[in-house]
Formats: sequence, structure tokens, C-alpha cells
Amino acid sequence: MPRNPGLLIQGFETTRTARLANKLLINIEPICVACMFARFALDIITSSGARMNELLQISYDKDCCVVTVDKSVSPPRKNYIFRFKGREEPENYYMPEEVFKFMNEILKMLKESIFNVPSCKGHHLLQGAS
Repeated sequence: MPRNPGLLIQGFETTRTARLANKLLINIEPICVACMFARFALDIITSSGARMNELLQISYDKDCCVVTVDKSVSPPRKNYIFRFKGREEPENYYMPEEVFKFMNEILKMLKESIFNVPSCKGHHLLQGAS
């Protein structure tokens, strides 16, 4: 178990092995995580026009990440929405399905790395979408 558990901190084993081998070891997992978050931010900015302040409001809960079904068209179509707080009422930012899928990939990776990301029971954004 690492002395300092966390995604962005070098683990005890990496630090100890680097000292014993007298070599520089670089943990690439934090770099991969940073790249995933950068891609996620770019996807949202380019697909919806959201600004940095809106990006900071994203949270994985039923009030922010919303999937609706438009039954007025045939076949019914799913709408993927990030709902940020607006000036007076929440504002909808429609996203492509791929952005929500990538968000789920990030959450899965974080759960595997950190083990303490809470799961939202009963709230699966892409249930049956894969």
C-alpha cells in the first residue's frame, strides 16, 4: 500500500525502487490522467461552447448530468445534457453521446486508481448505450 495513496503522488514503492536502483523513475499514470481531463474539457468546450466556469461546475450527479429521451421523433432519440447553474435558472448544454461515454471511462479509471470515488446507485447515464 502506498504511503501517500492518491493518483497524483508517487507511491512508496516507486520512490524506494528509484532510490535503490539509483535511477529516475517516472510514474506515467498522472500524465495519462491529466491528458484524459484535458481531452474531456476540450470535448465539452468544442461541442457546446461552454466556458471554464461551466467546466468547473460539472459533477457526476442527477442534477448536472441528465439524459432525456425525445419521443416526439421516430425512432426516439436520447439527449445528453450537462445542466450548469445559470444566472437565475439552470442552463442546458447539449453534448454528443461520446462525451458522456468518455466521462464514464474517466470515472471507471478513477475508481480503479483511487478506490474511493462514490458510485451513484440507480444513476447510470449510459445504461444500454454501449
